Amino acid sequence: MKITILLNGISPAKKKFYRTILPPLQRVFEVHVRETQYAGHARQLAREADSDIVLAAGGDGTLHEVINGVMERPQQPVVGILPLGSGNDFARTCGLRADPQQLIDLIQARSFQPTDVGQVELYDRNGQPVTRYFINACSVGMGPQVLEILQQRSRRWGAGFNYFTAIVQTFFTYRYKQIDVKTNHHDWSGPVRVLAFANGKSFGNRLTIAPDADLSDSLFNTFIASSVSLFDFLRLQGMLKRGHRIVHAHVHYGICNSASLSSNEPVAMEADGEWAGMLPAEILIVKVKVKLLR
Repeated sequence: MKITILLNGISPAKKKFYRTILPPLQRVFEVHVRETQYAGHARQLAREADSDIVLAAGGDGTLHEVINGVMERPQQPVVGILPLGSGNDFARTCGLRADPQQLIDLIQARSFQPTDVGQVELYDRNGQPVTRYFINACSVGMGPQVLEILQQRSRRWGAGFNYFTAIVQTFFTYRYKQIDVKTNHHDWSGPVRVLAFANGKSFGNRLTIAPDADLSDSLFNTFIASSVSLFDFLRLQGMLKRGHRIVHAHVHYGICNSASLSSNEPVAMEADGEWAGMLPAEILIVKVKVKLLR
């Protein structure tokens, strides 16, 4: 079985990968490693890889690019995950670790599970229509602003500290976005701090916004945090990290398999922790589209 590993070229775990993860895999399978060199490179490499399995070795951003590359192919390989990033939220939903033996066992058992993928149609910075795919979650509100701050942070302090301080900093500078949401299950309109559509259980480094998520039920779990105070937001963030479902007047949960988002002001969207585009947006679930190693 031929495997291509797409390794995030700037991953801080790159030495660990070559020292302890790659050798056991090479003893069992035909393995080819390609390191990414720039943003969007994993997407291109996933689109071109001539393999039975394509492994995303990095974080949620690397996986996001691999999913987009695979979705552009007429014949799709199996997608696997080696979680070497800072967040690894989707890998955590799947119970996956940076463990070569776990990966070998899954491949030999042919544990290729049909998995839903999200599709969003929206607009780039030049106002041109674009289509993006995501496998974990997409969101509007504070998320895109948090990403901008994270991109300027040093990794030396660790993912948990960086995410927490970026969220708090964003809270003080963020201005509510008025969003209109129409789904096939419910409509909602109001000020938004966070509005997310989740396929996986958590995003933003362990914020469990969808504790009941199922990767093959053809549904998004929706999470809306509207006009939540700073005190409540910090308290709720701790509860989300512990996997608790929130009971609060300004926090709403739901389900849907399609949605339309619009606003009268410029609003950005992120998907799998990557900048995706601008509203208006159409979001839908692509049912069990990808075979995922899990």
